[in-house]
Formats: sequence, C-alpha cells, structure tokens
Amino acid sequence: MDTIEEDKPLLPVPDGSTEKPVIVRPMYQFITLEIIGILHFGALMAMFPIQQFYVIDEIAKKYGEDGEKSNVDYCPKGPVFSNSTSNIVQAESANILMYLGFVGTFIAVIPILVFGSLTDRYGRKFPLYLSMVGILLKEIVMTVTVYKGLSLWFLALGEFFLGITGHFGLFLAAMMGMIADITTPGKDRAIKITILEGTLAIAVAFSILDYTIIIVGTVSAIASSVTLAFSSEDGIVYLYAVIGIMAVSISPLLRSVLSRLVSPDEQGSLFACIGSSELLLTSLAQLFYGFIYKESVSYLPGLVFLITAGILVIEFCLSLVLYSIMSSEPVSVTETVIKVS
Repeated sequence: MDTIEEDKPLLPVPDGSTEKPVIVRPMYQFITLEIIGILHFGALMAMFPIQQFYVIDEIAKKYGEDGEKSNVDYCPKGPVFSNSTSNIVQAESANILMYLGFVGTFIAVIPILVFGSLTDRYGRKFPLYLSMVGILLKEIVMTVTVYKGLSLWFLALGEFFLGITGHFGLFLAAMMGMIADITTPGKDRAIKITILEGTLAIAVAFSILDYTIIIVGTVSAIASSVTLAFSSEDGIVYLYAVIGIMAVSISPLLRSVLSRLVSPDEQGSLFACIGSSELLLTSLAQLFYGFIYKESVSYLPGLVFLITAGILVIEFCLSLVLYSIMSSEPVSVTETVIKVS
C-alpha cells in the first residue's frame, strides 16, 4: 500500500494561476473606515443644529420675534417684556427639543444591543448600512417638515427612524469592532479609535498612557463647564471651546481601555453595550437637563453646566482610581505576546 507523504495534499489541486491573493493591509483598511466615519458623522451632526435653529425660529415667530434677538418694537412694555418673551421662547424650544432628542436616543438602545452583539457572528457591514438608512429617512422627514410647514412634532417621526436604526451608537459600535479587528491592543488601537472620533492631534501629541489623557480630559471638561456656566459674553463662549478641547478624548480612550479586557470575538458585544448605555444615558440626560434648563433659564441659565461639572468631579475621582489600579497591574499576556512577536 502506497504511503501518503505528510506534505502532500489529500485532494488534487487544480492547475491555475499561482499568483498569491491580494491582501489589503490594515492601514488601507483603516483609511477606508476613517473616510466612512467622517462622511457619516458629518451628515449626522449637521442635522442637529439645523433642527435646533429651526425649532427656535418657529417658536419665536409665535411670539413676534425673529429667532435671533428680541423685537423691542413689537413688545408694548419695552425691553423688559421683550427679555421675558425671550425666556419663554427658550423654555418652550428646550421643551420640544428635549422630547425630540429623547425619542431618538431612547428607542436606539434596543437596536444597538440586538444588532451590535450580532456583528461578532454575522459581520459588521449591515449595521453600517442600517445607520445610513436611518440618517436618510430623518433628512427626508426634516425636508418635508420645513417645506410643507408641518407641526414641529412631526420631526419626532424622523427621530423615530433615526432611533430604530441605531442612531449613532450602532454605527459607532460596528466601526469600533472593525478597528479592534485590524489593530493590536495598546497604543495602536487607542490612536486609531481616537482618530475615528476626531482627536488625532491629541493622541499623537501626547502618546502617553490612556488613563493619563482621560484624567486630563476630565479636568478640561470640568473647567469648560464652569466657564460656560458663568459666560455672559461671546468671547467667553469661544474660550469655553478652547478650554474644553481635551474633553473630547475621554470617550474614545475609555473605549480603547475597555477593548483590552475582552477577547477578539466579543468586541462587537462590548461596543454594543457601550453604545446602548451611551444612548440610554443621553436620553435620560436630555429629559433631566431639559427640565432643569426650562425651570432655571429666567434666573440662572448656566445651572445645567454647573450640575455637569459636579458630575464630572465624580468622574475625575473614579479616573484617579482607575489610573492607580491599571498602572500598577502588569502587562497582560495578550499584549506581551504581541510585543514579543
């Protein structure tokens, strides 16, 4: 009986091209993801200020204002009555925007949990397509509402479509899963996740421990919130943006830290849980802050930012605990193997 050599295939290999398959390198894969992320979030974020300004403008028209400043000539009692009307416009607009935002973010929690956790098994492209469809439907609803002069509450239909398709959380969960698939745990993954969320300059410039940047970002967020709470001039508002520039690094770097704690086949479930929690807290925060602002706009409009600063102080303390724990632990086995190889 003829013996079969160990290096000989059991099945015959048909003659054909001997060229090796073309493999897309991770760098090119990431560049593609970056472009998709920029286009997606560009379209998504452009809708929020447009909707906000439209709601404020429509509410202002009800009270004879132009949506930009008080119309003193219209008000029979002069500037005092005009300022009171402006507060009413802000309160009513905040109330409508509060419920519109709640509809979109609260509904998105379930789709993110369901579809986000399935990306580990069935792929990560479907959530991307679904999120894009949601943005398209919301834009259609906004366009019809503006041109037909429909009720402001008709905008809730667009928020429903955006929420049922996962809002930004489902898209972000799928993108984070893709980045985790093509990167190694550590600085490489942290920088790429940071790029996706628009903070490349921070990641490259500081190239230090993720936990350190989280602490610095939290301090930046606290300082900017307090600054905005007491702002009374346009220049202070611009200063708020400068002071809070490091605050945007908190979210992506926390995702990077958490991604190291699970196996590669659980990345989708992890980012789905993060995304759903993010949307759930956002929906509840919109109700809470909207109510606070509506009640305090006449005497202390910056109260919501002071409350935010207080919450961030708690986060700062937790960040210090995280830093002390994680910096004292040895490097994980996974990261050691990667560095050695």
